[in-house]
Amino acid sequence: MKRLEIAGWCKAEITRFLDDQSVEGLYYFGSLTSPRQDQGHGTCTESACTPAGINQAKYKQKHEPHDHDYKCESFSIDPEHIVKNGGIPLVSWSGSSIKVAKYKPGTKYVAISLVLQFDSTKNLGPCN
Repeated sequence: MKRLEIAGWCKAEITRFLDDQSVEGLYYFGSLTSPRQDQGHGTCTESACTPAGINQAKYKQKHEPHDHDYKCESFSIDPEHIVKNGGIPLVSWSGSSIKVAKYKPGTKYVAISLVLQFDSTKNLGPCN
């Protein structure tokens, strides 16, 4: 745990790591500097990341400028709706847009597993 603190991880992230990671995972994350170490995590608790200087009540999500030729748009089908109805959402990228469809038996796909981490402002990537 001390190794994670020294690397700049907040108490909430450390708690999640302790719950979710193996010893090897803890060692790995302890070797990485937190990408949010400069946000001042002195007010964070084990259950909430509340970096100093960000007023959560007034913070508004916004798009970040990126060099890309696609525009951020809503999904035609809500992936959460598919999951809540017992389905499996399949997401595809055509090079200019993201498409979501419900899995149908026989559909060929490749599964890519990743973990998405929202920062304390609920931002994730360029389209938030």
